Parts: sequence; C-alpha cells; structure tokens
Amino acid sequence: ADLIAAQVADALAEDGPGLDVPAAVDRVTEVLLLDVDWLLVKTDFLVHAARDPEVAHVLLGHRARLREAVADRLFRARGHTELPAVLGDTAGAAHAVVAAYDGVTTQLLLDKDVEHARSWLKQLLTALLTDGGAPATPSTAH
Repeated sequence: ADLIAAQVADALAEDGPGLDVPAAVDRVTEVLLLDVDWLLVKTDFLVHAARDPEVAHVLLGHRARLREAVADRLFRARGHTELPAVLGDTAGAAHAVVAAYDGVTTQLLLDKDVEHARSWLKQLLTALLTDGGAPATPSTAH
C-alpha cells in the first residue's frame, strides 16, 4: 500500500510548478502496480476491513495517504493548471482519481488484461483531469 502511494507521489513530482496532466498520467500509469495477485490480496483485505473497524481504520489511513499525495500535487499546480470545475477542489479531484483506479482494478481482477487496464486508466484519468480529454489550460487566477 505504501509502495503505491510512493509510486504515485514520485511520478507526480517530476513537473515544475505546473502540471502537464497527460504526461503525469502517463508516468503514473506506467509505474503503478497493477498486479492481479496483489489486487486479490487487497480485495481480501478490503472485505476483512468492511467487517473489522480496526482494520478499516488502517485501510482508510492508506487511502487517505494516497489521496493526500494526489491532492498535494494538484494543489501545488493550482494557478498553473486548471482542473475541471466538476471536480471541485483538489481533494475532490484526488477522490475521483482513486475511485477511477478502484474501478479499473476491479475490472482487471475479472479480465486479467493488465495492458488494457493501463490503457483504460490512462484514458480515464486524462479525461477526468482535463475536462473530457481536452488539454489542461493554464489558470488565469494567480
């Protein structure tokens, strides 16, 4: 779990003050752990956490760290990179990114096609973070 948060944070740290969303999405999806065996363990842990509040607390902590890594990078890019208004603030965008990852990994558990999962995740995150796939535009608010 910590490896995934570190992978995302490292991949998002490469841009300067702005954020080249398509390039950042490419970097994240290329390094992100998409391993069926790991996802099976994660799913078992999720089911266990749903039944045990202490385990849920641990899982919620991991998910919060992952969202914070994404939100922090998006927050640092504000004023240089505009996010679609529908996402709200950077915390909302981070929630959407993690939800997209969750959806793609659930599908991966069923079809076992890692390359398709990477491709779909790239398309989904790019569309999500660039207002439907249009290139992100610099914000005029400084």
